[in-house]
Amino acid sequence: MGTADHILRDLLALVESDEYRSKVETFCKAHCDQFCRQPGQDGTTKLAVKCEQSHEEHELYAQYSAMIEGILEGFLNERDMSQDDLLALIVKDGAYHKNSAQGSRLRALIASFDYDDFLSLMISVSDEQYADDGEVVDDDSDDGGGGDETDE
Repeated sequence: MGTADHILRDLLALVESDEYRSKVETFCKAHCDQFCRQPGQDGTTKLAVKCEQSHEEHELYAQYSAMIEGILEGFLNERDMSQDDLLALIVKDGAYHKNSAQGSRLRALIASFDYDDFLSLMISVSDEQYADDGEVVDDDSDDGGGGDETDE
């Protein structure tokens, strides 16, 4: 196992790589709208951490965890580390809590270890995805066309 600084530097390089970022972003954007929604006080619909989560949502967590574990397996093996060792190192460093792109990517990594962190990640991605619209579009609504679609 290398020094903590070297391991964190290498880990950040991994989570900042285009391949890793693409896999996480693609997964999250593809599935974030499948999580529990409830009306907010401001009239918009928000994802809710406290509402009951479905079996399908837990299955998505298992898929996400397996994806991240597959990515991390080689990294951990090269350094003779366990996931617990890595998690302790990340938390001790404090990078996890930083309000930065690095902190965000480390939180996405940690989300594979804990369901509540995964749910928070999915909520965050959903909020970002719908921020431009000012509200979340209900899954049952159409795109606002209101008419029949015809092929020309």
